[in-house]
Amino acid sequence: MDRFEDKQLFLGDSGDARNEILLRDNNIRVVINVAHDLNDPWFGGVTYYKVGLHDGGNNRVEDYVLAALLVLMAKENTLLHCHEGRSRTAAVAIIVAAYDELHDPWKVEDLTNEEAIERGRKRVCSVRPLCNRMNESHESFLLEALEKLIQLTMRQ
Repeated sequence: MDRFEDKQLFLGDSGDARNEILLRDNNIRVVINVAHDLNDPWFGGVTYYKVGLHDGGNNRVEDYVLAALLVLMAKENTLLHCHEGRSRTAAVAIIVAAYDELHDPWKVEDLTNEEAIERGRKRVCSVRPLCNRMNESHESFLLEALEKLIQLTMRQ
């Protein structure tokens, strides 16, 4: 399990989600499982969400947006995970990081969505190097999911 920068977000895998001591030691209060075929144990004091993404296709862009929204709305330490923490976890984390890039109040330059995705990818892969081997089926959703997330949050 890796802490994403100075955020309340931790990126991990199914083993991390099953490790009650690890969750407790890192004060994890929210677990977001993005694997369609994986169920988490339920530990007391932890809120669980599941957004079933598939490796290899059959995904909807709305599912990536939902997972990213859950991460952005979490106000406590959160574990985002799938089986290995490399494809589905990385894809959602890249979308969240790209969204952060675009909404950084201290930014001094305007970024395109594509540039924000690339910066988000560098940030996530610096913490979780396995994301460099992300399944191509997730790659195709990054930009569209970011655009839909922006549209959705602008309506608020």
